[in-house]
Amino acid sequence: MRWLFRLLFACIILVFVAVAALFLIPTERIANLVEQRFENGTGRALFLDGEIRPTVWPRLGVRIGSVALANAEWSDEGPMLSAERLSVGIDPMALIFQRKIEVEELKFDAPRVMLQKSADGSPNWRFSSPAAPASGTGTRTGDAGAAADGGVSAFTIALAEITDGEVTYHDASTGTFYQIGDLDATLRLPDFDGAAQIDLSGVMKEQSLSASATLDAFSAALAGEVVPVALKVGIGGSTIDFSGRGGTTPALEGTINADLADMAALLALVDQAPPDLPKGLGQKARIDGQLTLASEGSVHLREARIDLDHNTLTGDIDVFPEDVPRIHARLSADVLDLSSLAGFSAENGSSAGGAAAPSRSAGGADGWPKNNIDVRGLGAVDGEFAFRIESIDLGSATVGPVDSIATLDRARLVFDMREFGLYRGNVTGEFVVNGREGLSVRGDLDVANVAVQPLLSGFADYDRLIGTANFRTSFLGVGNSVDAIMNSLSGDGSFSIGKGELLGLDLVGMLRNLDISYRGAGQKTIFDGISASYTIADGVLRNQDLQFSAPLARASGAGRVGLGTQTLNYRVVPTALQSSDGTGGIRVPVLITGPWASPKFRPDLESLIDENFEEEKRRLEAEAKARVEAEKAKLEEKVKTKVMEELNVRPAGTKSIEDTAKQKLENELKKGLGKLLGGN
Repeated sequence: MRWLFRLLFACIILVFVAVAALFLIPTERIANLVEQRFENGTGRALFLDGEIRPTVWPRLGVRIGSVALANAEWSDEGPMLSAERLSVGIDPMALIFQRKIEVEELKFDAPRVMLQKSADGSPNWRFSSPAAPASGTGTRTGDAGAAADGGVSAFTIALAEITDGEVTYHDASTGTFYQIGDLDATLRLPDFDGAAQIDLSGVMKEQSLSASATLDAFSAALAGEVVPVALKVGIGGSTIDFSGRGGTTPALEGTINADLADMAALLALVDQAPPDLPKGLGQKARIDGQLTLASEGSVHLREARIDLDHNTLTGDIDVFPEDVPRIHARLSADVLDLSSLAGFSAENGSSAGGAAAPSRSAGGADGWPKNNIDVRGLGAVDGEFAFRIESIDLGSATVGPVDSIATLDRARLVFDMREFGLYRGNVTGEFVVNGREGLSVRGDLDVANVAVQPLLSGFADYDRLIGTANFRTSFLGVGNSVDAIMNSLSGDGSFSIGKGELLGLDLVGMLRNLDISYRGAGQKTIFDGISASYTIADGVLRNQDLQFSAPLARASGAGRVGLGTQTLNYRVVPTALQSSDGTGGIRVPVLITGPWASPKFRPDLESLIDENFEEEKRRLEAEAKARVEAEKAKLEEKVKTKVMEELNVRPAGTKSIEDTAKQKLENELKKGLGKLLGGN
């Protein structure tokens, strides 16, 4: 029972001390001390208003009705800090046994903090050198009047706490404005020259935020020196860890590990909607590397490793804080897996209208997707991005290596394709996506020496054509959906394929059997070349000069391909078993019509009949012309004979009628001249 009496006695003593302390605490002195400490430490006036009451529980101290800290002289936004209530806790042992007041705890209820930068870039948290404080007050690190380097007097605090606060940041030089609400924060600084621990949580633009930071050598950091720093930030479901060195300049240098699992929360902080991305392009991301935050605000990432879902890029990134952030990046990768692009549809993400859209694959019965393409993200940043990628898996095809520079300027993205490996060939040229006013796409591309069989096998599931192709195209499309772009396409181009083969296709047998679906088992058609040129207008491709040449067959073609409507109206005229001089042979014109998804093939019998009639017509015309020429010759002969008879001209000896007539005419002239001259 002895321990029970001791406990009871201890409780009585504590109650007695508490009641006595309630009347002994010098509240006015504490209030004056707090005002003095703040002004000495910051050079700014601190105003403590309202009723000042002593407290015993949960900590010995005072409670002040309201508090306000003066802002910089150039600011017109009111106090830099204001709070509805301020609670100050003191060390009771120091008060009772040493008669010293040492602040152990500060609590701000519903504080409002205004952080500003003036038009010339001066921050309101840059404090002037404070005046020398009054003597007679103590701190854990010595006299309150002992100023630390940088003009801030030394102080310590076991705990400073903020509940239900709000922090506003406004940079008048750039127009930047941020605000964090529902802010709860704590600061622990047991040693002014030692480490400071800061923890906070809040809400910004409806996204939850949290941060935890340890700042070594607090006094040195306030003086502008770079000191060891550890920082962890949470934004929604994303976390960012930093370990290195930093200062209040601001400046940071060290290692960063960022797990960006919640891209929607991150983009919401910069007023951007999450893009509708397929897997492999950054539904989730992770960034590791060496980070430097320069004093002018630029960010530099070196030896970076960037994981976009299951893809990894390495390189360097620089970010410059301008009106529109500018990014310079040099990135490389061994293999990028973008196979999800092959089956990507709006059902995998949100479209601009909030509704699912049909599949993006070409040739579907529903045509091209009509959902709006949101390119607002192109205006979020400017910059230049250099890529070097050894191989890209597109699911249905593989391309690479890729050496390209992408330039983004005011929502206009230009791809300069210096090298784009495509099935033993190469693609060069320029591709542009312009989102400045609506959306437009433009391309000027040259494809050289591409193996046709793996290309068509990968992109069109067609493996019968073997050869090497060269291709040139120039196009422009305008619209806010794939459907609108394809229906507006304009441009021109050409292609050619050298010697090659058509596997499983017996062209001669097809013509002999008049069956365009005829396939000869194990057969193939060897050809010498295929070529064509085309023009595009209003989403319709027109071609008039398709040529196919082979040892035993030839073909020509002309017609229209509806790129927007996904339709065909094309006529091919194959000719087989020609003579060596190109004449003769079997001709069967073929019409290809209907939608891409299910085209119809049929012999053009009407045209074939017209061609046969045309040949008969030419034969009859030739015969008629020959008869006309013969009748003409007979008629001319009759006319000549009649003339000779009227001139009394008869053939003599072996002379021709013409010679006889000529002689007769000469004789008559001589007679006439003789009479005229008086001779015989």
